[in-house]
Amino acid sequence: MSRGIRMRIDRSAFKHNLRRARQLAPDSRVMAVVKGDGYGHGLVEAARGLRDPDAFAVESVEEAVRLRETGFRQPVVLLSGFHETGELDVIAFRRLSPVIHHQWQIDALAAEQLSFVVGIWVKIDTGMHRVGFLPSEAPAALDQLESNPGVRIEGLMSHLANADDVTDDTTRRQFKVLKEVASGRSYPLSLANSPGLLAWPATHLDWVRPGMMLYGCSPMKVETEQDFDLRPVMT
Repeated sequence: MSRGIRMRIDRSAFKHNLRRARQLAPDSRVMAVVKGDGYGHGLVEAARGLRDPDAFAVESVEEAVRLRETGFRQPVVLLSGFHETGELDVIAFRRLSPVIHHQWQIDALAAEQLSFVVGIWVKIDTGMHRVGFLPSEAPAALDQLESNPGVRIEGLMSHLANADDVTDDTTRRQFKVLKEVASGRSYPLSLANSPGLLAWPATHLDWVRPGMMLYGCSPMKVETEQDFDLRPVMT
């Protein structure tokens, strides 16, 4: 015999968890991560529940377009950037901000001779070793982007590799590397993901990027969601 399964989404829990993020990082703006179809909660449902973060972060152009078509006007950051130059027209029309993390994207932006200005974020690999410019590559990459009149750098970001472990010194090293790369440049900085926001106040900087915690889950190795007063969104 089959049994029906029902998923309930508590929008008040979304609002509560976003409020907790703001309380923990009162001097930072909040870029709410709703990638992966809102971590499986539904992209639009998650965005409606959160409602008023300072920006949204998604994985793809397709997710970003869904937010725009649903009526969201906040900045939308494409964490994976763009994958082909054909996406740039959509990015410009929808006012999206791709993350630039590879040289070919810089070359593509230069070759396009853009007739519009694209706001971008630049990702620095400070220790995650997934995507991003190495610290030694960053100055040249930033110089190239700054010389392109079709580009406006909105900030520099990196991703914490092991912030869920408060005994690991990797987070402090990553913070130091990002600050060194940004030295002499006045761009906003974003480093803290959910564990960074919860456990490493120094990493909050100008923008925090909570993901898992907004859905009521603790990203930490030891502490639970109850320890941080987070409320589960899905039952």
